[in-house]
Amino acid sequence: MAEFVPNDAHPQADFVVSIFMERIYGSGVATILTAMILWTAFGSVFALLLGYSRVPYAAAKDGYFFKVFARLHPTHGFPYVSLIVLGVLSIAWGSYRSGR
Repeated sequence: MAEFVPNDAHPQADFVVSIFMERIYGSGVATILTAMILWTAFGSVFALLLGYSRVPYAAAKDGYFFKVFARLHPTHGFPYVSLIVLGVLSIAWGSYRSGR
């Protein structure tokens, strides 16, 4: 742990699990584990974005939010306006780096 603390002095501290697995099992296992972590993170963010896009849609459908959010995709039936707006906002906030 001395190699990772303090975080500011050690840039590799962002990859603790990958480095730990590499030292124990080798670089092949570390690569597979890192890919699994990234796949899980991507899947969870995608699922949350799809699920949360229903909140503004439901509020707009009930008349408590902007009506444009109540639109559904004409062939697939998902709230595409809400999904696009939340996706763009997520990208914008995810790209902002504070304090570094």
